[in-house]
Amino acid sequence: MNNIETKCVQLFSKIMGVPAKSIGDHSSPDTIEEWDSLLHVELIANLEKTFSIQISPEEGIELEDFKSIVSIVENKLH
Repeated sequence: MNNIETKCVQLFSKIMGVPAKSIGDHSSPDTIEEWDSLLHVELIANLEKTFSIQISPEEGIELEDFKSIVSIVENKLH
């Protein structure tokens, strides 16, 4: 797990209130009961702050699972 992914896991775990060990590439609103629209917006805001990036509304909609979250952060940072 690289540094970006590790930070995403920590952030995701904190916001969603789930154990870090339960988070995987396919973690999504379908697999994490706590993941609702309000937490989704909070997650985006915290990703932007933590990584000093901007996520457009269109990109925010594409964040359908944990793997897509890590991917967009990595793409924005490189």
